[in-house]
Amino acid sequence: MSSGGGGRITYTLTPYDSGTTFEREFVYTMPNALLSLFDRLVFRRRIGAESAEALRRLKDVLERRTE
Repeated sequence: MSSGGGGRITYTLTPYDSGTTFEREFVYTMPNALLSLFDRLVFRRRIGAESAEALRRLKDVLERRTE
């Protein structure tokens, strides 16, 4: 039996009008109750902020290529 958590990232690209909708889903589990508590209090917000920043940067790069 594994004592570590795990995660999965799924990317979905869907045609939309004259562009594409990009969705990213990150599903993960914590290995114990203490880390689950920290996840709810700290990690989840931080992961969300980091994901939003990464997607903003990706969007900037992709939009510059089409100019």
